[in-house]
Amino acid sequence: MDGVMSQEEINALLNGSEDSSEQPKEEVLTEKEKDTIGEIANISMGTAATTLFSLVNRKVEISTPVVSFANWSDICEAYEKPCVFIRIGYTVGLDGSNILVLKEHDVKVITDLMMGGDPCFHPGTIEENTKTYLNVMKNPYVNIIGHPDDSYYPVDYRALVEGAKEHHVLLEVNNGSLTPGGFRQNTKENSCKMLELCKEYKVPVIMDSDAHVDT
Repeated sequence: MDGVMSQEEINALLNGSEDSSEQPKEEVLTEKEKDTIGEIANISMGTAATTLFSLVNRKVEISTPVVSFANWSDICEAYEKPCVFIRIGYTVGLDGSNILVLKEHDVKVITDLMMGGDPCFHPGTIEENTKTYLNVMKNPYVNIIGHPDDSYYPVDYRALVEGAKEHHVLLEVNNGSLTPGGFRQNTKENSCKMLELCKEYKVPVIMDSDAHVDT
């Protein structure tokens, strides 16, 4: 498929095997051209930030873009591995590609937020947590509520299941939560309570491992 990189191509780029010996050229762009590219990047990132906000329902901040030259070795050294690497080729107007690199941790946080999880937030009251879940369910991009089983974030399970039924959102039963000695609290009791209510309200659930993929 056009624009889709194979794993071999990704490995070659991250290992710096393509044009890695080339040194960045100096003074290729004028200051005006750098400013123009920076402004284009700023507009693009602004649009991306708006999209990310709609996906995760969290404030997204962007910094001032910096335009600089680098070879593949420099770029690859700057990022942790493994990471998510996306290349988008231009079809009109520009000759080149747009590269997006995301750290593994950032991808997991974004994915968790899209599933309604709370990976790094302080717990609220039952009323506050339940209201948060119900508001998240209203987001059309949210299809699953992940790990709604931790007493550290207590919720009204009847209201949660009713909200899932109303907004056609799946509730997750995750075997990672049921691991003995895990950090989540009262997960077995909470999962059983949620499943009983799901049976009563005929609300479907999704059963996953803790690998953040369907099983």
